[in-house]
Order: sequence, then C-alpha cells, then structure tokens
Amino acid sequence: MEKMDLVILETSDVHGSIFPINYGSNQSSDVGLGKIASLIKKERVKNSFY
Repeated sequence: MEKMDLVILETSDVHGSIFPINYGSNQSSDVGLGKIASLIKKERVKNSFY
C-alpha cells in the first residue's frame, strides 16, 4: 500500500481582494488572492505536486 500525505489549504472571506492592501485604509496587509497564489505555489513545490 502506498502512503500519501493530504494537504488542505482553506480560505475564507476574501471579498475579492487581489493585492496585499487593505483597500479601506490603503495600508499594506497580509491578504489577497496574490498571497494565496504564492502560498499554493510554495506547497506544490514542497510536496512535489506538479
């Protein structure tokens, strides 16, 4: 039997934020779809998912 690891990444309440900016205050923030894309890419490389 082959062993397999399962990685689940979850997001919530994105509200269409694309860039890492709080649009209300125009301040830098750790949010956005670009941030999510970077995290997914890192996990794929780390876990050899291509």
